[in-house]
Amino acid sequence: MRFTVAVLGGGPAGAVAALCLARAGIPVALIEAGRYQAPRIGETLVPAIAAPLRMLGLWAGFQALQPLPSHGVRSAWGAAEPTERSLLFDPHGPAWQVDRCAFDRFLADAAASAGATLLTGHRFHAAEPLATGGWCLRVTAQQTPQILEAGLVIDATGRAASFARRQGATRRIYDNRVGIVGRLEVPADWLEESGFVLIESVAQGWWYSAPSPPGEAVAVLITDADLIDGAPAAFWRTALATAPWTTERIRALRLQAPAAAVLADTSSLDRSWGAGWIAVGDAAAACDPLSGDGVLRAMADGIGAAQAFLTGGVGRWPSFAASRGAAFMAHRLRQQAFARRERRWPEAVFWAREQGRLTTHG
Repeated sequence: MRFTVAVLGGGPAGAVAALCLARAGIPVALIEAGRYQAPRIGETLVPAIAAPLRMLGLWAGFQALQPLPSHGVRSAWGAAEPTERSLLFDPHGPAWQVDRCAFDRFLADAAASAGATLLTGHRFHAAEPLATGGWCLRVTAQQTPQILEAGLVIDATGRAASFARRQGATRRIYDNRVGIVGRLEVPADWLEESGFVLIESVAQGWWYSAPSPPGEAVAVLITDADLIDGAPAAFWRTALATAPWTTERIRALRLQAPAAAVLADTSSLDRSWGAGWIAVGDAAAACDPLSGDGVLRAMADGIGAAQAFLTGGVGRWPSFAASRGAAFMAHRLRQQAFARRERRWPEAVFWAREQGRLTTHG
């Protein structure tokens, strides 16, 4: 099979890039290793997510997913008592809690409906440049090797940056954050108070908790990987005992399985584009999830890369990547400014490191 563009990774960045290209008549393949069945952890979708969804004509379909509206954020950060930020007057409306599997599949299906070839269960393994230009991509589907050809590649494979790193790009890691994720069963009447998000800092890091459709909630501890000493479930429980607001919120809920760690670092590629390829979303630059706008940034990245190509070909990708890099640095500065507000545990390893990073990079 031969395509003008192959998009590796079917998350929000890759799916909307494929959608935009397909709508413009570009032969594009959207290649996803999974089948949108395994659980996907994602932060709350911020109110501004409405803008790209409406722009892409996907708002009605998004609402058909029955996302849960969230009208506020409670934050115990820098003080023991939480403060509340209401979203009732946000011009975009509420934030949203979604089933990330269903949401990601929805975006991928939209790309397929627009004409993209959606290949699920296809795992990327290697790429070789073709003598005639473009790329020979080696993938496997149900353990069967396959070869695809594409003139251009968009790497949307998340922090793995599977294609970009094979082209010599290296990943700069700014911290060693992980999220220890507890998935909890919830009774139907638990979704009270508009499904608010709760952020609570503790000596070991900080907690995020929220409903997570369908019929679940998540309580995630963000901490440094080396602090958990190879025992994420035990560390999660120990840290929970120091988080009174999170403890109270999930006291009556039952863990579905022991809490497990996932990557949550702040990192970026030293170069996010090259001859015939560009990285988007977390593959290009990923942030600590404190701001909660990761999905929005991923969608904006996929749209931006596609539009740059459609308006000026691959010659527009370098300038797009440069503007994206500047936005990433501005995002980091905003995160650092927020982190400065928490000074209750200056001797704790997590916060001592954070202050050290702020002094060095702030």
